[in-house]
Amino acid sequence: MVNASTVVPRTVHVLEVISTTLVSNELGAGKPRAAQDAVFALLLILFLEFMMPDTNDSAKIVKPWTIIVANIPIRIENNIRVDNCNINLERRWKRQGYLISSFQPLYDYAGHSGFALVEFARDLEGLKSAFQFDILFVEKGQGKAEWDEASEQTNELFAWMASEEDYNKNDIVGCNLTNGRDLTSAPNIQMQEARHYRMVLYNLRESLHSIAQRIHRLAFVSRVHLLLQMLDKNEESIENFASTNLELLDMVDDGLAIQSRLQGLKIYINELYSTIND
Repeated sequence: MVNASTVVPRTVHVLEVISTTLVSNELGAGKPRAAQDAVFALLLILFLEFMMPDTNDSAKIVKPWTIIVANIPIRIENNIRVDNCNINLERRWKRQGYLISSFQPLYDYAGHSGFALVEFARDLEGLKSAFQFDILFVEKGQGKAEWDEASEQTNELFAWMASEEDYNKNDIVGCNLTNGRDLTSAPNIQMQEARHYRMVLYNLRESLHSIAQRIHRLAFVSRVHLLLQMLDKNEESIENFASTNLELLDMVDDGLAIQSRLQGLKIYINELYSTIND
């Protein structure tokens, strides 16, 4: 089996890059978040199937998607093991953005067992959130492998995604996992969810196409409006030019009239001068 502690973080980053690239190539540089998440979720299913150990049948995981939390701090109160941080843990993880739908502490005859089952939303977004939660603990060295190998007492929490192995164990975790939960294979998840996300991508693409057409129409209307504004300005300029020309023509007419009167006055003066000399 592949070493999850080294492969998982790098692979998730690669899946993010692939999903972003696919969406960018298909829908343009805008990279809509919903489309990226949809593509990432489908790629994640394929990766989960790859990471699971080979068996005769398809490897299975627990659904609703469930994280097992181990080593929750407990204290003894009236000879009973109790815990006072469940609500704080749930609230803290929800504030961090994880899509947690329920938090179930596990109890036995002596009280709190130190385990809890954390359920996530039942869709692919919930699966992605649960997987990222699992990765968080793997990167901190507090995943399933570390819990199985822990030999010294520690105060650190451990957490991992519930698998078929956990489901079939005859312990408090296994008994509670079988209550209201099922096992499902990666191919089944793909069959159930892929159509939905293909439709999401199709609808998103159609919406973007419609938006692009609207933008094109708006751009055309904007160009027409600009042209009309230019025509209005040209018309105004023509009117101003005509008005100025009319004023000039009036001035020319006035000048011609004055010139005519001056010419007449000159003739009159010349005639008067001739009469005096005679």
